[in-house]
Amino acid sequence: MNQEVISALIRTFPFLIVISIVAILTKRQKIKRQDIDIQSPISVKSYLIWTIFFLIYTLLTELSLFSFNILEVSKWNHTISPSVILISGAIILAPIAEELLFRGLILNALTKKKI
Repeated sequence: MNQEVISALIRTFPFLIVISIVAILTKRQKIKRQDIDIQSPISVKSYLIWTIFFLIYTLLTELSLFSFNILEVSKWNHTISPSVILISGAIILAPIAEELLFRGLILNALTKKKI
């Protein structure tokens, strides 16, 4: 396996671990879905509208920062396999893991203890 692919997998591995542990604990009913605030979207249409809105907002923000020379972009020198792994890890896995860990588990535990 290519060194770039191994490096990309190592960078995304912690996110996969968090998501897997939460999924296993939820499946074994050690954690309730209500405890981590997992809810289905109201409708697929509203989910797609919000997703598209967020992507457009992110794109416009990045383009405006780049046009004012605030955002520094360097050349991407990775091949396709590590690029897909890194981008999916940063865009999909990291936010899911963060939400499950911090807002789902830690914040819920703190609100139950009423600290």
